[in-house]
Amino acid sequence: MAALALSAGRFPFSARYSAVGEMNAVPVMLAAQICAAALLHPWMFGRCGAAAIWALAMLMLQLAAYLAGVGWQNMLWPAGYVSAWLGILCLAACWYPGERCVRVGVALAGWLSIGGPVLWYLRAEFIRGGVIGPGETFGRWFPVPGAISLSVPNSSHAIMAWVGLAVPLLGVIGLALAKRVLKNNP
Repeated sequence: MAALALSAGRFPFSARYSAVGEMNAVPVMLAAQICAAALLHPWMFGRCGAAAIWALAMLMLQLAAYLAGVGWQNMLWPAGYVSAWLGILCLAACWYPGERCVRVGVALAGWLSIGGPVLWYLRAEFIRGGVIGPGETFGRWFPVPGAISLSVPNSSHAIMAWVGLAVPLLGVIGLALAKRVLKNNP
């Protein structure tokens, strides 16, 4: 809700922020949902139902789209991306073998959703003078830039965003296999 309030209030997130701040409600909401889910996933999916979390995320994304004046047709891919990210985090939360693994999982998910894109941004801002070249696609492998690139109509980076979700998914599958091995071999 805070992400919608900041967008509706036209809070300037950067020096070159657009005059119509509510038009950025969708990218701000995508970033808030992905980052909050990454940092809170063991506790969110452990106490609440995954379906309730997903429904709330889709509702808030639809509210952001309404605020920005974006049609529902343009929100299908970003909503699917957020759903896939929530699904990966839900599976990870179910398969953590112990408390130590929960902490490591939150750190890795936080790095994927927050740390990687921040380092990519800092590199682009301070090394290249704020210019991201046409070959600069590394940052779009992370969840936040990937989701935002899907919210842009006719984005050329849509496939890379989905491929970027394969790494966390493979990690969760590895976690499930490790838990099974540990369970069978005490």
